[in-house]
Amino acid sequence: MPEEGLVFPQHHLQTCTAKTWNRAIIQGIDVVQKKAQVLYIDYGNEEVIPIDRIHQLKKSIDLFPPSAIKCFVASVIPAEGEWSEDCVVAVKALLLEQYCSVTIMDVLEEGVLTYAVDVVIESSGKQLDHVLVEMGYGVRPDEQNTEKQSVDQ
Repeated sequence: MPEEGLVFPQHHLQTCTAKTWNRAIIQGIDVVQKKAQVLYIDYGNEEVIPIDRIHQLKKSIDLFPPSAIKCFVASVIPAEGEWSEDCVVAVKALLLEQYCSVTIMDVLEEGVLTYAVDVVIESSGKQLDHVLVEMGYGVRPDEQNTEKQSVDQ
């Protein structure tokens, strides 16, 4: 049975979906249901899959670095502590088939290399962080601290 954080080369494995193989990292395992939570390292999405769809990665394939990178929208944080499912659905609909300009604003190295990015939606010229605030899903980091201080007083 595979283990969480799997010990395959570079912690990568492959899963078979739609008759193709995809590289993934195991993030969690449900031994009772024989399922694993995986993160596809070339696409960035997660999925729960049956353990029998997991196979060790060939070493020749593991030579290529992951195509997906971990990033977050700079200058905004979730209004409710974490991004809601409604927010995720709204952002997906907003960005689907849209051209966007992405600028790396900062690089963080807290375990996994992570990029703070500024996203501009080309069709409207709006920045994604502004849209998130306008929609009520996000707040500016300094605004949250100000709100917290006024509640604490």
